[in-house]
Amino acid sequence: MKNKILFVGILLAAFFCLPSGSFAFVSEDLTSYLTQTVNVYPATWDNLAMDALIPNQKEDKSVDELNFFSVKNTGSADFGREFENVKLWIDAGAVGWQGWGTDKDLGEAAYENSMWIWSGLKEPIPTNGLRVFVTVDIRSTLYVDGQRISAVIPQLNDDNANKVRDAGEYGVFVASKNNGPTNSEWGSTPSEQVSRNTHDVWQPQLITTNLVEGQKLEGVTAYKISGKAKDQGTAGIATIKISINKSGATDNWINITDNGSAFATWDYQWSDITDGTYTVKLKTEDYAGNILDKSYGVTVLAVVSQPVVTTPTTEVAEKVNDGELIKGSGDPKVYVVADGQKHWITTGEVFLGLGYQWSKIKAVSAITLNSLVTGSDVIKAYTHLNGTLIKYKTYPQVFLLQSGYRRHIANEQVFLGLGYHWDDIITVPDTEYYPDGEEITTY
Repeated sequence: MKNKILFVGILLAAFFCLPSGSFAFVSEDLTSYLTQTVNVYPATWDNLAMDALIPNQKEDKSVDELNFFSVKNTGSADFGREFENVKLWIDAGAVGWQGWGTDKDLGEAAYENSMWIWSGLKEPIPTNGLRVFVTVDIRSTLYVDGQRISAVIPQLNDDNANKVRDAGEYGVFVASKNNGPTNSEWGSTPSEQVSRNTHDVWQPQLITTNLVEGQKLEGVTAYKISGKAKDQGTAGIATIKISINKSGATDNWINITDNGSAFATWDYQWSDITDGTYTVKLKTEDYAGNILDKSYGVTVLAVVSQPVVTTPTTEVAEKVNDGELIKGSGDPKVYVVADGQKHWITTGEVFLGLGYQWSKIKAVSAITLNSLVTGSDVIKAYTHLNGTLIKYKTYPQVFLLQSGYRRHIANEQVFLGLGYHWDDIITVPDTEYYPDGEEITTY
């Protein structure tokens, strides 16, 4: 009887010593969005091998963080012989796999012990989970036809049970230590079958890096449109053409000149811009005759500069606040102010990705613009600077970003007392993570 009581006591002690909110996940908690086996072909890249939703197992369902991710191949295809360049991506833009130019590329994996691993990650896991993708490139020469790639998340092995990833340990590790899968490895049933194909039938791919839907250009008569292109298959990019027309006009295709990179990067100098709404279309063709017609439906409002008004030399720089969007007289760049510095928003894609609106840009004098210290450029569309007011899609609370923290504004009275306006608030995805700071309760 004493032995039974002692045994029960040990179990109870172990139970009450478990860390609060510890809910390690099992393979059944993962979700796959792959539905069928697909054929993949030589010299093609970013072929989707896994499309998975990593669960958020925190008890309070606050944002967690992905720190380590690993996969292995249980198929017959050999790494380095049939496939290479295993990459991890985070879902961005429209929900689901979009790939190059849209989803967040976390880069190629390190390879160890027949595993592909990504360490040192700091990717927020929202309440409803984090959707991730794994892709592979198929080598141009295949030695064996019909081999399969089956990407699998290995069963968690935390050898020293410290809930932190150490060398030689695999699975998925997260900041809350709710790691997994603890019961078995996990992988979706569909796989990729590597197949020979003697004829290149795959469209080349092309993106723009500084032009997006709805972009507005102000005060310019010329603008350099830039982008990147890659061919699927072995043929290579032959041509890129561009057509820029006012609404309703007939397409006028112009060949873009190769800059020596075989169109890996490209640009086109758009000149003689006048007021109006334009549609920008792009077309690329590879040497095998495969064509991609990419009609962005990009509407660009080009507003030519107004006549310059001479400003008295006695003009004093006006006050600008953190979080404001500004543009100086005679300078086409748009900046956001943070910590008293101006930060150039490098592309229209980044501008719109951050939830900014063209109508919120404030025109300031050259003296005001030059009075601000130039800070780092804004190149990411998923991180906002200090001074920004944000709210999350699924939560009503409003936060002010300060010193890298999000500070909850206690109520409407405090919000209005601080001089803010409701249309200053930017709605951000639940995946955009900032540590919590002290609540703002006074003004």
